[in-house]
This record gives sequence, C-alpha cells and structure tokens, in this order.
Amino acid sequence: MNWSYSRYGTWKKCPALLRFQNEALERPPIPPAAQRGLDLHKAAELFILGETDELPDLLEYYRGFLVLLRTHEAVPELKLAVDSEWNALDFEDPNRWWRGVLDCVLEGKSNITIFDWKTGQEYDDHRDQREIYAAAYHGSNINDVPIKVMHVYFDKKLNTITEFRPDDIPEIRKRWENNVDMMFSDTRMAPNPGWHCRSCHFRRENGGPCQF
Repeated sequence: MNWSYSRYGTWKKCPALLRFQNEALERPPIPPAAQRGLDLHKAAELFILGETDELPDLLEYYRGFLVLLRTHEAVPELKLAVDSEWNALDFEDPNRWWRGVLDCVLEGKSNITIFDWKTGQEYDDHRDQREIYAAAYHGSNINDVPIKVMHVYFDKKLNTITEFRPDDIPEIRKRWENNVDMMFSDTRMAPNPGWHCRSCHFRRENGGPCQF
C-alpha cells in the first residue's frame, strides 16, 4: 500500500471518501476552485522554468520572488517517492510507500527550502504537509543541512514557514509511520459525515454510494 499527503488527509476527513475514490471507475470532475489552483501552479512552474514571462494577475504580486527562484535555478514540480524506510525511489516505482510532488525546491549551501503554493485558506493540518515533505526530502539532503518548508498562500499574500533540523527528522518519521499504520489498518473505512458532505461527489443526493 502507498500513500500521499492528500490521501492521508482524505482518510482523516472521511475514510469512506477515500474508499469511494479507490473504487471509482473514473475520477470525479475537478471542482472549479481546485482547477483554479492547478492553473496557478502551472503558471508558476512555467515562469520559474523560463518558458514564459507572462503571469496571471494574482501572481504579479509575486513576480520578483518568482524571478529569484528562476535566477537561482530552483526546481519546480519535483517528483519524489520513498519506500517504507524513507529511501528515495523512482516516482513510479511499484514498491513506493509514499510519493508527492513538491511545488518548488531551492537548494542552498546552508539550507534547503521547499515551497508549496496554496490558494484559499490556511489550515492547521498544513503543518502536517510541511513535516511530511521535510521527512521525505531528507534522504536527498546529502549535506545534512536544515530543511525549510514554506507555504505560500497566493490569495492571502501570506507565507508560513517551518524549519526542520536534521535531528528533528527521526521523530517526525516515526510519528508519520504510526499515523499511516492507523490508516492502513482501517478495514471499515466508515463515513464521517460533516460539512464536507455538501460538496462530496459520492453523496447520496448526488446519486453516489454513500449513505449520507
């Protein structure tokens, strides 16, 4: 079995939703808000790569910052996968335990910074994502320097950053191994009704398989 930050987040919100997603014969349609986020991610990627100088209006505020990332040869959309021992694997390796796509990575002599672009609100569980990315990327951290993970909230013009030292990583990894063990051992995958049901593709009133 394998996981990602988004899969774990889905299970934590509603185990049945993850089950329905796994069983679905085709992917549900992408909501407009999610598609907007994907479009902004793509625009930032192409700009950092130097494939365009055009930016959507929202990202014009960040032009100088994105120019710096381009100048320092930051790597956008970095695909990363690890096995259950946190060893790096090919992204498509069938033995992968975790995988994710890091929106942008900038490696310096004294630290590494991982950037994750967000639209919409800041949520407490975004700290989880910062931990996971630092723990997974640490295997590629050959200079054993601190890893900073920054969430950039485009809509809010807000940045939230957490720095992880090399000696923080073992405890973080152990905690996430325990978290994921709970997800993998969940055989019921029961519904957890709440506010999220209103927009769920699998809800009963939408003709879906869920009882709610």
